[in-house]
Amino acid sequence: MDSIPSYIGHKRIEKRCDEIVRALNVTGDCNIIFIEQGSRRFAAALAARMQGAVSLIPVTIHTYSGTASVHAPLLDDSDRSKLAQIDYRRTTLLVDDICDTGRTLSYVQSLLPDKVITVVLLNKPDNHTCTVRLDQSGFDVPGNQFYAGYGMDYDGRYRHLDYIGVVQRQSGL
Repeated sequence: MDSIPSYIGHKRIEKRCDEIVRALNVTGDCNIIFIEQGSRRFAAALAARMQGAVSLIPVTIHTYSGTASVHAPLLDDSDRSKLAQIDYRRTTLLVDDICDTGRTLSYVQSLLPDKVITVVLLNKPDNHTCTVRLDQSGFDVPGNQFYAGYGMDYDGRYRHLDYIGVVQRQSGL
């Protein structure tokens, strides 16, 4: 059994989304490329605050099993095709739920034009193992915790929570 106490409350997340959108100062239509599934809610929250038409473009990369990163990030051919069809003359954001080691974002950034703006909800700067560019981050958090809620999961659970919590494993009988 797990316990997921609140670490960052819903109102604080929503306020930070407002601040990020103001700081980005996106005028006109834009693209939001987001990493499925964890960043869907965060990407939608950012899109809801923007003035122009927003194209939401999901791409899927699986890198976790439980709390452990299990393999190098890879993008399949259909998602590579999506990225190739984007009109990069429009402002384009790359959105992810968390930057842990930085490998996933660094990999996706290598496939995109340099002018793409990278935004993450949580950043674990102490865990970065590679060079990654973050233009905006919601919150810097300790690297020794695993977070769930607000779209992020732990073994497929807890995405529904409207806050971000720290996963605490509890032994059961």
